[in-house]
Amino acid sequence: MKIFSSLMLLVLLRGVGVAGTIYGSIQVGGRPVNNGTIEITLGDKKYQGRTDENGAYHIYVDRQGSCKLAITSWDGQPYADITSYGDPARYDFELQRTSDRWVLVRR
Repeated sequence: MKIFSSLMLLVLLRGVGVAGTIYGSIQVGGRPVNNGTIEITLGDKKYQGRTDENGAYHIYVDRQGSCKLAITSWDGQPYADITSYGDPARYDFELQRTSDRWVLVRR
């Protein structure tokens, strides 16, 4: 019984460690958006992070559901609708300029 309880605890803790991790990269014109400020909004809670020198980001979101990912350091704060799952979710984006604003397009 002790072994079973220990195994169940490990399974539960493993699930907690990866729940809601959102990661990926952001580029503009094929080049990384480095040191960009990212904000993920899920309901009334906000999660912040930054892109590294390769445009990569990795943000832990402790809830699941529909979110908004915005680049708050970019002109117009372009955003995309994403989803936080119980498993890690990868979202790679390209920043593109339309006639009047910047938009995030999933790659």
